[in-house]
Amino acid sequence: FFYLPVVMSSATAIPIDPSFAEAFKDHSARYFVVRIVNELLVSEYKHPKGGSLEADWNTIAQKADNRAGYILVQTEPRKWLTITFVPQGTKIRDKMVYAATKATLLNHLGYQFFYDELHANDNNELSYDYFQSSKKPTFALSAYEVEREQVHKEEDRERDFRSSMHTQNQNKGIGGYHSVAMPFDAKAKEMVRNLASGQYNFVELAVNAAKNGITGEKGKNVSIAALGSEVNTMEPRYYLVKNQSRNAFVYCCPPKSPQKLRMVYSTAKGSVMAEAKALGFSVAKAGEISEPSEFNSQYLNELGAPSPSTSYGGSYGANRFGGPTRSSGASPAASRSSVIQGAHPVYSLMGASPNSGRSKKVVLPPPGAY
Repeated sequence: FFYLPVVMSSATAIPIDPSFAEAFKDHSARYFVVRIVNELLVSEYKHPKGGSLEADWNTIAQKADNRAGYILVQTEPRKWLTITFVPQGTKIRDKMVYAATKATLLNHLGYQFFYDELHANDNNELSYDYFQSSKKPTFALSAYEVEREQVHKEEDRERDFRSSMHTQNQNKGIGGYHSVAMPFDAKAKEMVRNLASGQYNFVELAVNAAKNGITGEKGKNVSIAALGSEVNTMEPRYYLVKNQSRNAFVYCCPPKSPQKLRMVYSTAKGSVMAEAKALGFSVAKAGEISEPSEFNSQYLNELGAPSPSTSYGGSYGANRFGGPTRSSGASPAASRSSVIQGAHPVYSLMGASPNSGRSKKVVLPPPGAY
């Protein structure tokens, strides 16, 4: 591809050879090789329809003869493709003329017959394989995104299979999915209870070797800055963390994880959260990571600041705006009042609460205050 030093913004007024225009009308040709000769658009070659589009197409390079021109190809009945062929070595003036005359050519023959166009600079780009590759959509996903998408598809298939095979043990999971029951062993239960009581701030849970239950891998105190070093980079895991009195549940699925394990862990996530809740460890919402670097304090703070609509386990935790937590003894009115005070501290500055009954006056800031 190349850049022209001058751009011709309007089509040329080059006329078309009447005999070529007439030959085009019956749509009997597979393709035409069209060139500008003596300021006239003429057909230098007309190729009849053969056995297949591919067989006919593969003769184009030879008939184009490595000279600038247009190749009009009928790919389907009365559906034409325009190829603007400008090989290396073409004079700058000719490049400009052919670029500006294409619209004139299509206008002469009828825009309604042309559905697409290609640009070619060498014989390889005139091949049928090149045409086929040009029809494929551009795949904009990164390798990581492709792998993640495939994992999710496999998890969905495994989830559907397991829910159909274990309907008697199904628990309604998060997001409308059915979760496969995965009971905790004694070690896992002890670790989660110790985590809930504050003895630990970090627990790692894993699916057992038989893939029919959950076992405890680690129960310890870990600094938040060192959480990434605790992540298993070869297999999925569930991580339960206490962070500044907030609970977090994180499902980690490393890119190198075996596919079968990915599916098992994904389908069991809801069951694990429900079992942890029964042992005293309730979470607002679950998180999902794939790399150790994602497991940090910022991510945990985001998990620890849920909205009411996303709570899981009945406890909202601290509000991200510094508002109160929901308590079982607080009335809706009191809760609403405290929220107003937290969101609008101007009430406290005026020396009156929203429900005191005292009159309040609104003070507008002077121009330019903000």
